[in-house]
Amino acid sequence: MPRISNVTWGGLRYGYLFDIQNHEELREWFDKVRTPVSRELFAEAIKHAEGRAHANIIVQLAELRGVSPVDALSKLNFDMMSGMANAIVDCGRIFISGIGGYFSFSEELEITETHEVQDWWLPEEKLRILQWPDGTHFYAKIGNTDVIVDGVQKWDTKKEAEAAGKKFLGR
Repeated sequence: MPRISNVTWGGLRYGYLFDIQNHEELREWFDKVRTPVSRELFAEAIKHAEGRAHANIIVQLAELRGVSPVDALSKLNFDMMSGMANAIVDCGRIFISGIGGYFSFSEELEITETHEVQDWWLPEEKLRILQWPDGTHFYAKIGNTDVIVDGVQKWDTKKEAEAAGKKFLGR
């Protein structure tokens, strides 16, 4: 189960962050949180290539390195995971924000609470209702977690998706 901790460092309150203490937890975070973000980044890169989106970090990296967007995203994720894995080896623990920023454990950190949670989202993350362009269904997400209630992941109306999201949050 994911672990979250309420962290303050140098007087700055970070709130709840994912508290990763070994490589297995890091791999699970990567699979459950980073991979969906990567899909979104790649989708935006494709839109950019088709002239339907503004500047995109993956496209910019690809152009700078002279590689494809797939290779640029792969390298970005590899470098990110390597840095995180090395930090776990060096410090025994890292804390990751909802957008993927992280820092290593140090004695200056103040950790006021630690909890195991069911899903890979932080308490500060909000419920989002999504609909694909020209789509007929609505989807609910909290952070990068898809809301699934009673085996259902898509709803016919925005109101139904919001109700499912609230039910999911209340469990």
